[in-house]
Amino acid sequence: MNKITHLILLILFIIITAVSYAQQNSVSHQFKQITNGEFKHIHLHWFPDSRRLITSLNQDQSLIGMGIIQTGSGEMNRVQIGKGFSGDFYTSISPDGKWILFDARKGRTGINIWRVDIHGGNPEQITQDGGKMPSWSPDGKQFVYVHNNDIYIKDLKTGEKRKIIDTGGADFHPCWSPDGKTIVFNPVINDNLEICIVSISGENLMNISNSPAQDEYPCWSPDSSKIVFNSDRSGTENLWIYDIKSKSLEQLTSGKYRDVCPTWSPDGSKIALSSNRNGNLEVWTMAVKPEGNAKQQTM
Repeated sequence: MNKITHLILLILFIIITAVSYAQQNSVSHQFKQITNGEFKHIHLHWFPDSRRLITSLNQDQSLIGMGIIQTGSGEMNRVQIGKGFSGDFYTSISPDGKWILFDARKGRTGINIWRVDIHGGNPEQITQDGGKMPSWSPDGKQFVYVHNNDIYIKDLKTGEKRKIIDTGGADFHPCWSPDGKTIVFNPVINDNLEICIVSISGENLMNISNSPAQDEYPCWSPDSSKIVFNSDRSGTENLWIYDIKSKSLEQLTSGKYRDVCPTWSPDGSKIALSSNRNGNLEVWTMAVKPEGNAKQQTM
């Protein structure tokens, strides 16, 4: 091997090593682990300031309450709601950042939706005949939720409720779009979790996933143009983004990890998720980059 060939190979080795390091460094900075403690974290939702998250706390395979996390420091404060509550603790933060809607049982009663100040206190029962998985409307006057396996909207002032959609099966995880026009949710269709969108009037139902995979926990981007969700369509539970206008699908995370319960920050810069990247199911954030090496498909 002559000196010129040897020099060329050395240069190529340096370039490949530099590119590999840059990619690894980019990935390491894309994800940030927020929590590292005694709880598993699920059902994440952002506060309007994009600096705090509320999470349901799982300990010893049981949901035991809610916590508010500072994403900068990872500091968490438990939301004090008194004794006797159990259940999902699926949460939603009001648009003014002052109130929490959550679902839970108290004592031996059925699961209902409650409202409490973010600083804790005595929760107010909002539904009397059952309800779970609330999501606040952008104007803070109503919320969408699951009642008797169907999707309903309830007015917080008048108490009036109306059914939005009945797909014929169980429906889960409704999320109200930031522009106020549309609901995304998880219906069970042919024993499979799909993702559908429907107008708040109950019209224009559309299945946007239409896949044999389990697609869960849909959440809107701040401009209502995209939906992030977790899916096992790649073999493991990763995050995907669906673009409403182009009807295209982008794989956001990959690998052997379990990435679930995504929620898009109101400022659009980050997605928070629950992930077992470090063993336990902890809270992570990832920067949302319009570019990247995401794999795109047309649905």
